Amino acid sequence: MSRGVLILVLSTDSVPKVRAALTRLIVPHAADAVVILDDASAAHFTTDVKTQVTEGLIAQLEMLPPHAGNRLIIDHRAHCDMSDLQDWWLAARFGDRGVSTLALKTIQRELKDHLDAKGISWRTHAVAELEKFEGPQIKLDVWLQQFQTLGRPDVGRKLAAKLRVIKTGAFVKTAFAPQAASLIGHRQANCYVRDSDDGGSWVEMQSLLMHTFPMGSVFPVHWDKDAQRLDFPATDVDEFVIYEDGLWSGSEAVRRLEAIAAAPPAARVTFRFGVVTDFGISVVRQAIRSLGLTASVTVDTTGLQAERFLSSPVPGHLETGVGMAQSEYFKELHEHVAPYAFREAANWSADEIAFCEDVGHQLVGRWLRLKKGREPTVEEVGVFALGGGRFGSMLAFSRSIPKVCLPLLWLDGLVEIGGKRLNWRPLLADARRVSSHSALDRT
Repeated sequence: MSRGVLILVLSTDSVPKVRAALTRLIVPHAADAVVILDDASAAHFTTDVKTQVTEGLIAQLEMLPPHAGNRLIIDHRAHCDMSDLQDWWLAARFGDRGVSTLALKTIQRELKDHLDAKGISWRTHAVAELEKFEGPQIKLDVWLQQFQTLGRPDVGRKLAAKLRVIKTGAFVKTAFAPQAASLIGHRQANCYVRDSDDGGSWVEMQSLLMHTFPMGSVFPVHWDKDAQRLDFPATDVDEFVIYEDGLWSGSEAVRRLEAIAAAPPAARVTFRFGVVTDFGISVVRQAIRSLGLTASVTVDTTGLQAERFLSSPVPGHLETGVGMAQSEYFKELHEHVAPYAFREAANWSADEIAFCEDVGHQLVGRWLRLKKGREPTVEEVGVFALGGGRFGSMLAFSRSIPKVCLPLLWLDGLVEIGGKRLNWRPLLADARRVSSHSALDRT
């Protein structure tokens, strides 16, 4: 364990209140940063009760690794020998020497202060993530107040605890890091996919590559969406390496693989992504195999971040999709998507998830109406109501918001829930997607 934990020794009747406070405050990914022990074993003893409870607590503590960052706080009503427990802690050098014996209300305050200081309370986490985002955003409390207005304050808090902003500039030290040995005696073209979207993510990919790789080794690969054609640069190389920020559902990547299969370039192609999902990488590798591109196209997974969006495990035949048509595989794999935002199922009620989908449905309907110039179908809206492919993602890049994110993170518009109405403002905004300039106001 690389960091210390906060250990709370509580009286049995204090556990529900403290556990409820902990669940409300802590970000899900840090749930193991606090350990709660209690004196429930006292009910099993009739003599030397405090001594035997203390021995049991020590036995449980010994299952954890000693760490200088460990802290011990004891409920002053806990039925144990506090002096013996503290003596053991100090003698074992189990953690911070400042052991505290406190009342319940003070423990609850200490818990909040500890989580805030470690950056693992939901609010400190969300604020830190928002500082990484370089585009327009509104204040966290303004966004949260919208949930309050619609009668769902807990939903906003729990979503804020799941927010993650990934700095794309860091990719040059991880997934995009130059691999010196692989370049010896090897001619490599480092490519970004340029399309007709002048504000697309390719602009940042171009900048990252130009500042990372030698002059004259960076090229655009032109993507013609209408013709479904990928035009590679006319340069004599051994390998084209295509860099992209994220691989989410894989649908766009598959269209490009189909273009490669239809008009193969003169050299092998390697894709490198900053972030991939288990769904996306499964789809892309199945497509490479089914399109007969195994010998000429690969995905380099060195140094990338892999995120889970599939329920685990998926049925055996979906692990590789051998023998399945691409469309069949894509459709069936979607049945096993586990929306990222609601992964900790015990923390979410069906009504709360339905609320997010209802808001998303209304926001997406407006967005598609403006984008397509017509009324979207129920199916078209449904695909995006919980984010593209119903991924329910809360992962944004420092300069862009993938459409797999929950719409209430990146879309604006009139929302009506239970007779209550408001003009929803996204937490993170992209001027190309919002319908009102007010959504770009940072206040």
